[in-house]
Amino acid sequence: MSNIKDREIVLPGQLLGERVRCEGPCTNEDGKAYSLVKGLARVDRDNISVIPLDGPYMPKSGDIIIGVVDMDLGGVYSIDIKSAYKCILKPLRDRRGGGGRDRGGGRDRRGGGRRDEEEEMDFKAGDIISAKIAYVDEVKEAKLMGPRKLEGGYMIQVKPQRVPRIIGKQKSMINLIRDGTGSNISVGQNGLIWVSGGKSALAVEALKKVEAEAHTSGLTDRITEFLKTRSNM
Repeated sequence: MSNIKDREIVLPGQLLGERVRCEGPCTNEDGKAYSLVKGLARVDRDNISVIPLDGPYMPKSGDIIIGVVDMDLGGVYSIDIKSAYKCILKPLRDRRGGGGRDRGGGRDRRGGGRRDEEEEMDFKAGDIISAKIAYVDEVKEAKLMGPRKLEGGYMIQVKPQRVPRIIGKQKSMINLIRDGTGSNISVGQNGLIWVSGGKSALAVEALKKVEAEAHTSGLTDRITEFLKTRSNM
């Protein structure tokens, strides 16, 4: 039986319910489920999941991230992705040693053929890039593939836990903001977002509003009205 309501904010150690199935950062002790973090609870009958509201980004294979080139180590790049763990970008031929293919198969994630490695690996410290995490090794060091330089515009940071709401179901929220501002927006799963062109200041305001109100209902309608009102000012 659940002791909480759907979309209720729960705290570390809070009792979620008895004889329930708990998913996410929670624990079961003697038939009772407790939250391990501050988070948003989702309740579906006897199933409770906890979505953390805070915490660092944990690299995961398949994630699209945005990062800043930290150092050029002779063609191997250290990328700052605002995580506690290292992120490395290497030429494809070096990623598994001996000229082997990387785990991503060396294919362009945009659907084309083999990438031009030399052209796409020409970065310098301070460059902003978008890339895909090919895999994460046993010490949580992320290896990247398909890097793309993001030029012009600027970058903002949001809590990584808010990214799913910023993107929305079938990209509904991010497309709403793109259409309402005319801006190019790239969202990284690590919480870094690049914005360029159009009404970029309005786009940033909308993104921050979604971040702040991600746990509330009726958000899509409020963002729609916000963009409409601000665009006419």
